[in-house]
Parts: sequence; structure tokens; C-alpha cells
Amino acid sequence: MLDQEEGPLEVTAGQAVRVAPGEWVRYGTPYEGGAGYVSVCLPAFSPEAAHRDQE
Repeated sequence: MLDQEEGPLEVTAGQAVRVAPGEWVRYGTPYEGGAGYVSVCLPAFSPEAAHRDQE
């Protein structure tokens, strides 16, 4: 599941999603056992540069 400002988007196995630079997103899954994802960031991403929500 990909939450974004426009609302949630269900992404299933084998699918890909492109997110615009600066767009707010949150990755998660409602399914038991979790999920895995691969993030490809161009230009290269660093955790220090992320704009994270306050917990």
C-alpha cells in the first residue's frame, strides 16, 4: 500500500510506482507478514536528505 496526498494506492506484486520529487508518500501493508519493496532514487538518495514526518 502506498499512501500519498491524493489517497491510498494498492500496489501488488510485480507492479511499480513512480513518485515525483518532493511528493509525500508512506509505504506500508495491511497484510500479515509484511511486504518488501525496492526503492530506486535518481539522483541518488540519502537518509539525511529525507524530509520525514515527526513521530
